[in-house]
Formats: sequence, structure tokens, C-alpha cells
Amino acid sequence: MFSSKDRERFIEVAKRIALDNAKILEERSKGILEEVEGLINDAWEYESRVKENAMLLYFATILQPIVYGAYIDLLIGNLPAFFMEIRLLLEALAYCYMAKFFPENYPLGEIFQSASASKVLVEFSEMARLGDGPIKLWGKLSEDWCHALRITKKGSKGVMARVIEHLEKHLIPPLPSIPLSYGIFWEETSYLIDEAGKRLSEFRQILKSAIA
Repeated sequence: MFSSKDRERFIEVAKRIALDNAKILEERSKGILEEVEGLINDAWEYESRVKENAMLLYFATILQPIVYGAYIDLLIGNLPAFFMEIRLLLEALAYCYMAKFFPENYPLGEIFQSASASKVLVEFSEMARLGDGPIKLWGKLSEDWCHALRITKKGSKGVMARVIEHLEKHLIPPLPSIPLSYGIFWEETSYLIDEAGKRLSEFRQILKSAIA
């Protein structure tokens, strides 16, 4: 069990690393900071524009808390969780969007009786006229970051596959299990930061188009 001093020490380390990483990202990968901070602003702006219960639920109780969590995960180096949070936001957006138009088919009180996530994403894409962007983004996030292991025709996918691939190439995990400065392993992790920024940018565009 941690003592109160242990907790204080851990919090201080995490705080220092988060501040250091914010400076590093500002200097070397400002785009991802602009994306995640922009999404925080979007959450408040879009909430003021919607009136349907389903979308208010999404912005007030799903998007806002999760994006703050994603911001913290980015700053402490927890990129696997960051990718998972983007997928959560995308799935929830698709469901709440469909619940706005078809509350009888997408009941907020009985979500467990509804269709699979992939089916909801397809219907959301069609309803919002977003092409195949949402389902493609969901597929990338699911296969690479939200399954422990998934075997496909193209080989292994999932977090375990990404970890093993990264270990073989860089001799360290995709990111350590403790908060650590990006500056120490920038060459080994910068491509993951770039990928995270691209995925978040894709999600923000989908969100913007869906509520336009």
C-alpha cells in the first residue's frame, strides 16, 4: 500500500513530467497540443449550440470529462490510453447522434439492447453524410489500440502487437508505465505522437461535420 508520502511523491513527479512534456510538445509537435486543446474548447462551444437531450448528454457528460482525461494522458505519456479515449468519443458520438433522430431505435436508457458499435458507426456515417471516414477511423483505433490481440489477413493487430513491434525496433515499450519525459525517448516515440495527432484531427473534423 502507498503511504500518503508515496502518493505525494508520485503526484509531484507526474506534475513535473506533465509540465516538461507540455513544453516539449509546444516546441516539437505543437499540432497535437492545438488539437486536444481545441477539442476542449469545442466541447464547451458545441454544448451551447445543441438542444437535444442526446447531444447535450454527449457534450456535457461524455466529451468534456473524457477529453480532459485525454489531455492529461497526453502530457504524462500515456498514449495507448489517449488512442482508446478517442475511440470512446467517436463511438459515443455516433450513438448519441442517432439517438437524436431515432430515440426509439437508440434508447439512452437501454443502450445494452442496441446494435453493435460497428453497425452504429455505419448508420451514423450514412445519416450524417460523412462517407466512410468515421468507420475507417474507428477501425484504425480499434485494431491498433483497443484490442489486446487481433489476428487479421494482414497479420497481428492490437496493443500487444504494437508493443512487440515497438520493442523489437526501439528496445523500449511504446511508452513507459510511469510518467516520463518525451524528451528522453523522442526519436522512439515521436511517430506515435504524430499518429495520435492525426487521429484526433480526424475525430474533430467528424465532430464538426456532424453538428454543422
